[in-house]
Amino acid sequence: PGGFNAPPAANLTISNNVIDGANFTRTSYPDLQLGSILVYGTNAPQLLTASPHQNISLTGNFIADSGSAAVWLGNTTNGTVTGNYFLNPNSNPTVESSVSFFGPSNQPLVVQSSQSIATSNNIVDQTSGRMWITDGQFRELAAYAPGSIIRLNAYDLGTFPNSSI
Repeated sequence: PGGFNAPPAANLTISNNVIDGANFTRTSYPDLQLGSILVYGTNAPQLLTASPHQNISLTGNFIADSGSAAVWLGNTTNGTVTGNYFLNPNSNPTVESSVSFFGPSNQPLVVQSSQSIATSNNIVDQTSGRMWITDGQFRELAAYAPGSIIRLNAYDLGTFPNSSI
């Protein structure tokens, strides 16, 4: 009744998503900012030590610029976190400090109070920059007409020797 109460998750797969800039700004609800993908159980205001969630699979997701962990998998029995790409996780110290009360907050992947969790082939990238495409007036559009002039824009990516498209 009320609040964030929900039954435990079972046989849940979260796969092939792009999640960009989630949980980047500190809020009044740090327990909701533990990860860009967050599976956990609470007995407000504390996290549970039991594992009510069952068979959770987090696979093939691209998670960029997460304020804290890219994935926080808690309170789960039998699960997998495989083949995900974490670009610049743990990128906001303010969010990091607010969630540290709940457990390890400086890791891109947190598995807490869980059993039989397999983690493999997750890439943590702390060095790549960003590039985006705009038109001649630096506007990002949903689509560009064939043959139109576009610009590649980036911060701190360096230069392209002999660039051509």
